[in-house]
Amino acid sequence: MIFFLKNHPINQAVIRGAAVKDLNEGEIRRNPGEPSPEAAKADKYKMPVIKWRGLSIRIENPAGSVRRGHNWETRMKYDYGYISGSNGVDGDEVDVYLGPYLDIAEIVYVVHQRKYGKWNQYDEDKCLIGFMSEDEAKAAYLAHYDDPRFLGPITALPVEEFIEKVKATREQSGMIKSMILFFKANVNRCSI
Repeated sequence: MIFFLKNHPINQAVIRGAAVKDLNEGEIRRNPGEPSPEAAKADKYKMPVIKWRGLSIRIENPAGSVRRGHNWETRMKYDYGYISGSNGVDGDEVDVYLGPYLDIAEIVYVVHQRKYGKWNQYDEDKCLIGFMSEDEAKAAYLAHYDDPRFLGPITALPVEEFIEKVKATREQSGMIKSMILFFKANVNRCSI
């Protein structure tokens, strides 16, 4: 059965459980349309693209799909992807989670994620767009991780400032260097 989510930014269909015929040989239960591990690794599959305030966001993992990595997987509660043409501090494009209030939320919450197993070290940024409060953004972030220690400090940026900083990454490597310097200066004071 397919359910269509109203007011969803890309009006995509979300499958609430795949049928056996939708599974690839030997695979764990997956949503139809989810790329194979090989296609995902090679970044060779069609991703939905949404336009948001002058930026293009590619949706790697729609809400309801399973995102997988080395020895982990998580069912996505929110769309997850990246801002095309941007350059995050990790050398990849800027990662985003998309909340239900893309058109009205005026703050973007940037989580300065910690490294797995090295909880006092910075890893990368995850930006939560379309959430009405820091608490809502924090809950959305934590819903995708099995260990709350991944959650580092959160920087709240007005949407227009966030967009300006993301666009600036096209010329400079790294997302928001001042935020990284802030994080490094304060990492030992953050609760784990």
